[in-house]
Amino acid sequence: MQNKHLTILLTDIKGFTSKTSVSSRSQTAELLKKHKEIVVPIIEKRGGRVVKNIGDAFLAVFESPTEAVLCGIDIQENLK
Repeated sequence: MQNKHLTILLTDIKGFTSKTSVSSRSQTAELLKKHKEIVVPIIEKRGGRVVKNIGDAFLAVFESPTEAVLCGIDIQENLK
């Protein structure tokens, strides 16, 4: 087995719990769907792989630290 250095990227929506505590289930589901539609393609475009998704959080790995950082920047810009 070959060892590799990987970079981990973890995303999370700031204030998600407080924002969704006053939302309906359908509103929360729609928010999560839109979030996923934005985040996953950016991760994949930058050469990352989603390892896990729980609620509003994504855990992704990248072989390139630079691509992981650029991915984070792209996500921030697209979620504004």
